[in-house]
Amino acid sequence: MEQNFVIDSRKMRQFYQETEKALDKTISNVVQLLDREGKTIATAESCTGGLLSQLLTSVSGASRVFELGLVTYAASMKTKLLDVPKSLIERYGVVSTKVALAMLEGLHKQSGADVCLSVTGLAGPSGGTPKQPVGTVYLGLRVGKWQSVVPLELWHFGLKTRDEIRQGTAICAFGLVQWCLMEESVCRKKKKLQ
Repeated sequence: MEQNFVIDSRKMRQFYQETEKALDKTISNVVQLLDREGKTIATAESCTGGLLSQLLTSVSGASRVFELGLVTYAASMKTKLLDVPKSLIERYGVVSTKVALAMLEGLHKQSGADVCLSVTGLAGPSGGTPKQPVGTVYLGLRVGKWQSVVPLELWHFGLKTRDEIRQGTAICAFGLVQWCLMEESVCRKKKKLQ
């Protein structure tokens, strides 16, 4: 059974602030951590349109760790390529925790990667509602047996334009991945010492 982890908005803001200043270094660290541990990563993207994959592959050595990058912008492609049930999309909408989780599970099934990232959200400038404003993003992350979907409310970070929201999503995603990989590494080292 997979364990879920919870990241609150305060912690997510901290990841954003720390990673924003050093995104390239964070992505390089992620690739190095994965490579050192012999692990792989895959992405399923909607609102970021391939940005996560592009940033990963900009790092030398990414070919040793990057398994798969899917851009499933259309709801029909989420169903066709990631096995997201059409009924789930109809009931909750594509921008939802449930769809981000289903994308994550479909990606893991397709790729078998140790780390899987899924992203679905509203990058704007249109499409927002009072209940779900532009800047609402659901970030799914699976690292080994841990998985979670983190709701991002990027308008709280002052991000308003399409490019800012896409970039902010990438910043949060890689900050979170780096933290999880480092936590996992620390836990493994502690077990060896016991």
